[in-house]
Amino acid sequence: MPSGAAHRRGPRRVPVRARDQAGAAGPRGRRRRPREPCRGTCADPGARRVGHARRRDHARREHARPVRCARRERLSVTGSPRGWLGPYLVLALLWGCSFLFIAIALRSFAPTQVAFGRIVIGFALLVVILVARRERASIPRARLGDLVIVGAVMTAGPFVLFALAEQRVSSVLAGLVNATTPLFTAMFVAILVPHERPDRVQLVGIAAGFAGIAVLLGVWNPGAIDLLGGLMLVGATLCYGFGNAWSRRRLTGVGLSPVTLPAVQLAVGTVLLAPFALTSPLVAPVAAGPALALAALGLGGTGLAFLLYWRVMELAGATVTASVTYVIPLVSTTLGVLVLHEDLHWYEPVGGVVVLAGVALTQWGAARRRPRLARPVTAAAADVAG
Repeated sequence: MPSGAAHRRGPRRVPVRARDQAGAAGPRGRRRRPREPCRGTCADPGARRVGHARRRDHARREHARPVRCARRERLSVTGSPRGWLGPYLVLALLWGCSFLFIAIALRSFAPTQVAFGRIVIGFALLVVILVARRERASIPRARLGDLVIVGAVMTAGPFVLFALAEQRVSSVLAGLVNATTPLFTAMFVAILVPHERPDRVQLVGIAAGFAGIAVLLGVWNPGAIDLLGGLMLVGATLCYGFGNAWSRRRLTGVGLSPVTLPAVQLAVGTVLLAPFALTSPLVAPVAAGPALALAALGLGGTGLAFLLYWRVMELAGATVTASVTYVIPLVSTTLGVLVLHEDLHWYEPVGGVVVLAGVALTQWGAARRRPRLARPVTAAAADVAG
């Protein structure tokens, strides 16, 4: 029979923190689990320091209002530069070298053969990777038409137009005009994706980009560049912009991996260009230089570049990946001047700076409208291409 004082005090209470850490039994003998950080939206052990402790009713609350963890959000967007800086620089180098490789390959091959060759070589590389991964490409029949459209405007069309244009204009100008791809992407997204209307900042960026294109082409002096070649360059970037917007509208969330989707695009380009490439005569007997340039263009600028793009996207996020747009013109201009000894007119770098300023405004306006929480990366299309 317990004494009266002991009966009034009741059983000795164990401190909550000690009981949680040791997993001690409660007053009724039931063993409690140690307190854990939230598993719903954040598995960061330091989440409790940003006001994110686990509660009994959390299972009900997380359906009504997602709880954010600032620390995890910050790490998931940028990552560590040690992880993505290497692939990022290699990607910029490969796409910047593409215009040099095109110019060299045109010494022996016709434009359609250059485009067809890079597509076939890049497609073969992606097929080898798919086989090595034992990855099966299950293509939804409802999206087959969309894949054909994207494959035509993201591979066959722009690859041929860039090769045709570089017969008339320099690779320096081709690399600078290619930097306008995000501008045309924003323009077509505003038309094709109703819920992503551009704001004022993006509209100013698009207008500045078009002004930069006019400076690049030297519109005040009709004899400055070949007009048809300049229009072909603009047409190629228009294809990229439309393909990116169409992918965002029709192919987001279809379940295709970052390797399967570009492989399908290159397969479509192979079928479309095969009749033209196989019937076109060679410009000159095939030499070692043009053959190696075409092989490098297919393996590096087409096949490997797609893989690096999605690798950087996974490690660093969309904002860092899109910034490769600013590095590609630097690489293509440097190689065109130093390797091909092309002329650099004063209005080309000036127009390039104006274009990149417009691209920066457009991407900044889009970044402001993105939700804070990082969304999963979907295999759509690249906002920059080479």
